[in-house]
Amino acid sequence: MKRFRYMKAVSVREAIGILAAEPGAALMAGGTNLVDLMKYDVSTPTVVVDINGLPLHDITEQPDGGLRLGALVSNADVAYDPRITERYPLLSSAILAGASGQLRNMATVGGNLLQRTRCSYFYDVQVPCNKREPGSGCPAKTGLNRGHAILGASPLCIATHPSDMCVALSALDATILVEGLRDVRSIPFSEFHRLPGESPERDTTLEPGEIILAVDLPPLPPSMGYKVEATYRTSPENHHPMELFASTVVWGADKTITVYDKTQSPKSVQIYLKAAFLLFGRRVRVVSPYVGGAFGLGLRPQQSVFLAMLAAKALKRSVRVVIPRDQMYTLGYRANAIQTVSLGADEDGHLHALKQEAIAATSQYEDAQDPMLFFSGLLYGCENVKLAYKLAKLDHHLAMRHARPRRRDGNVCSRIRDGQVGIRNRPRPFGSPSGELYRLRPDGASQDEQQGPAGLLHAGR
Repeated sequence: MKRFRYMKAVSVREAIGILAAEPGAALMAGGTNLVDLMKYDVSTPTVVVDINGLPLHDITEQPDGGLRLGALVSNADVAYDPRITERYPLLSSAILAGASGQLRNMATVGGNLLQRTRCSYFYDVQVPCNKREPGSGCPAKTGLNRGHAILGASPLCIATHPSDMCVALSALDATILVEGLRDVRSIPFSEFHRLPGESPERDTTLEPGEIILAVDLPPLPPSMGYKVEATYRTSPENHHPMELFASTVVWGADKTITVYDKTQSPKSVQIYLKAAFLLFGRRVRVVSPYVGGAFGLGLRPQQSVFLAMLAAKALKRSVRVVIPRDQMYTLGYRANAIQTVSLGADEDGHLHALKQEAIAATSQYEDAQDPMLFFSGLLYGCENVKLAYKLAKLDHHLAMRHARPRRRDGNVCSRIRDGQVGIRNRPRPFGSPSGELYRLRPDGASQDEQQGPAGLLHAGR
């Protein structure tokens, strides 16, 4: 570590003055990133300015209903503040998703915004890095770059910003309050961090001598006039095809094995059989001339083809296995699921929020995922959509696809929810206006009483 001087600022103006007078000065709050950079000689400040004594440690209410986060508020204090968890849960979740409890206790709001990339080449002073030494090169472009940028990169740099909190602040349309030698100004969060472009050494749009004072969170949108939430449960559904499943294995003396099977994918059956029975030295041919109702059970090899191959290999002769009618139920099933659907609309009847969460069962040995929530994010012109899909590992065999795609189940839940709150949904082209919500007609109400908040009749289904 290079030698440096230590100074402690007692006011914002003093800190700004030191930065202006000392081009090699660096501010230190929690020091969780700066100290590491100094240890690796990536950052070599001539002066370290301790700003922990500045009055920037508070979270305050704003006149417009938003919140102001002081630049020196710790990440932990932000994440656990009741106002944040209630009004801005996205921000709280993002902070808690990163780092450790010890780091969150030390790291600050301003420091989180200004932390440097975690690119391994940036930290290794023995190799070139355009962000550390402009013009020296970017070995990450042809080296270890699994966690580097796909979008927004430049020919000079493909490093990414490491902050989870910054992603949430950008989504919330926060603004950053900074002060410099001349004045105080606000920077929209989307304009604070720079893409590498031709100057990868510059991470932000801060001018020399400027200090972050606070981050302003915007007020919440108007309260939803109408909110509904309900939970739907779908039971397990078992396959029961009309035709019996049968597989025939013709064991050839010339190391050729011909398999007649009901399958939608002969290639998959071939791959499974050769791997399971170590048949790589034999020619395995799978024939499925009459697939029938294959979608669902025919997507993956069933028990009959494995049992037939097992017997044929042991006996060295051709074998046919037919699954009897009373065992057809064991072939496959659609797992049970629990879905919670929430909708919110304003007093004018415009849908503003849709949340749908699903938990589906799967086995302990493989994750069976179905796109249950596929349509929910596409059907509505709604600016706030949250979709969450989770799997519960249970002690039973793997669920399988059915002829009716699982995504329809998720769509059904949203449509049922619509009917209960009276949303008249329109097909959603990109950029279309929101759906409209109308009051339900009370039981026994007349047609004249069926007026919605916008004065229009409920379009029932």
